[in-house]
Amino acid sequence: MLAPLIRVVRNGGSKDRPRGRINIPSSWIGKEVIIAPKEAYIVIPKEEYCVMTNIMKNYKALLKVMGDILSKGGRKMFNVVSRTWNPVTGCLHGCRYCWARRLVETKLKNSRRYQEGFKPRLNKEEFNVKFKEGELVFVSDMGDLFGDFIPKEWILKVIEHIRKFPKTYFLFLTKNPERYFEFLDVMPDNVILGATIETNRDDLYLEEGISGAPLPSKRYEAMKKLDWDKKFISIEPILDFDLDTFVQWIREISPFMVYLGYDNYGNKLPEPPLAKTLKLIDELSNFTLVIRKTIRSAWNETLLSTIVEGGCNMLSFDRRRRSDKVKEIMKKVKHLYTFSQTFLKDNLPHYKAHPWTLAKLLILGGWCFVYTAIIPKHFKKYWYIDLLAGTGTIEIEPRKIFPGSAFIAHVMSVKPFSEYYFIELDDTKYAALETRVRRFEELYRKSSIIRGDCNIIGPNIAGKMDRYTHALVFIDNEGLDVKWQTVESFLKKNADIIILFQTKEISRAIPIISSNPQVAKRFTEFFGQKVSPSSKADELLEMYKEKLKMTFEKYRGKECFVSSIRIGDKKYYYDLILVCRRGPYIKAWEHMVKAFNWQDVNTLKKIIEIVAGKIKSIEEYLYGLTPYLEGSE
Repeated sequence: MLAPLIRVVRNGGSKDRPRGRINIPSSWIGKEVIIAPKEAYIVIPKEEYCVMTNIMKNYKALLKVMGDILSKGGRKMFNVVSRTWNPVTGCLHGCRYCWARRLVETKLKNSRRYQEGFKPRLNKEEFNVKFKEGELVFVSDMGDLFGDFIPKEWILKVIEHIRKFPKTYFLFLTKNPERYFEFLDVMPDNVILGATIETNRDDLYLEEGISGAPLPSKRYEAMKKLDWDKKFISIEPILDFDLDTFVQWIREISPFMVYLGYDNYGNKLPEPPLAKTLKLIDELSNFTLVIRKTIRSAWNETLLSTIVEGGCNMLSFDRRRRSDKVKEIMKKVKHLYTFSQTFLKDNLPHYKAHPWTLAKLLILGGWCFVYTAIIPKHFKKYWYIDLLAGTGTIEIEPRKIFPGSAFIAHVMSVKPFSEYYFIELDDTKYAALETRVRRFEELYRKSSIIRGDCNIIGPNIAGKMDRYTHALVFIDNEGLDVKWQTVESFLKKNADIIILFQTKEISRAIPIISSNPQVAKRFTEFFGQKVSPSSKADELLEMYKEKLKMTFEKYRGKECFVSSIRIGDKKYYYDLILVCRRGPYIKAWEHMVKAFNWQDVNTLKKIIEIVAGKIKSIEEYLYGLTPYLEGSE
């Protein structure tokens, strides 16, 4: 309750500082008060003002230190510190991305301090170190001082040394903040208590095997309960997250500062898209200081660029030729999309498809690049065979046209295939494809466009392949189109095979096997054996993949690699299967499996941009499989 108005003097009162009338609590009557500067008219009891001044003095000193340091370069993990101090080193969390452990196991493996590797160690010589006033010191950046594996006596010894330097700031960072509570009664005021929380998603942490440290949710709970006025959160390396939940976590922790950045060491972590991270930064900046470290596109946003760069390395291109090849591919994809728009006026049909259909084209294009970067070194002839070639275009909504597999395979090749075979049974689709390919002269002169049943023509083409010929076979099933005997004819030859397995459609058809002999017959012909009406689609997928592998190895005598990517959402999905000889370059496929969340609508938007030839998206997608393609001779 406010007391009646009383007269007070601002800053002692004078001609320059006139008297005035203000409201104050009755408990302040008779006390000395401080009047805030000029327009504010805020009254604060003198003793409270002194306390606040001291607090602000501490924070201003801290911010001054950070302001000075933030303008300087620094180490990759932490460039807000002026120096590091490692009285205790080593860690047993086993983090997948740990740069410190990697450093110990390589460059520092012969040093005296790390003779036993990254096991925790007390470094007694470090307790002779002295610190300057105003420094910000990162304590034990080469380990986790508060891990459960660190003896309590070691931590107390570190804190005891810190107490000798009350005008220096010390930064602790741990993935086990629960342990801070053991030492709060002896923790000096000049310490900043920090925790690394890379994501809010425990499920992602476990699935990806990120670390053996306490889960992110456990760290959040500990930091939320921690009653300390200088709390700090590190979101580095950032992992994919749920925006609203993650923001709420940080808000509840109430840190005075958040440090945020992407991985610097090529660990291929499950990273969030750049746009999502920037949104997180905006949200956090509303209530705390955010220090940005490495802010970039996620590695899995740059797949196409990686493929092109990798292909250039495989062909031993120098830097200039590599740049030229990137520009060439970007130009070709852009031109192809523009060229395909002219098909809107040709009055010929387009293949009407779900937007997720574009994902198979992106993966096909990526594999064409990898394939044509490697196979021409080993085979005189290398063919592209499309058993269900369609119209040459895809329409995902009225008058929204994209180039089909025939054109994608051509423009995404490092070296054009020596021959192209396009097979289409439907007369109308065949006429549309033939007309469109004819207009693409460099493709048309190497192409055989054949009207007929791929289950008859396919084995005939396979029969023409000699030991000097290799093929990339694309089987774009709409249902149970391509019979097992056709697939088997290519498994006997030197070939990579990409097969679209219509998982969702097969799951719908299974229940009518027992009541419809025609459906039962098609299942038998597709799988090369009878299928039980009680089967599950995913079980049939795994059975089909295993049969592909066994047949390949039976005829080829080489170890087979079979893998699939699930693409789409609950309403519409399929699996894209790769069958090829096992070799170093299969890591390129494994990279593509992890490149995107292939069931995420945001991924679909990115795919549409890339296939549509948008230069920025192509450029982002044009540079990451290089390390996977090296040494694939």
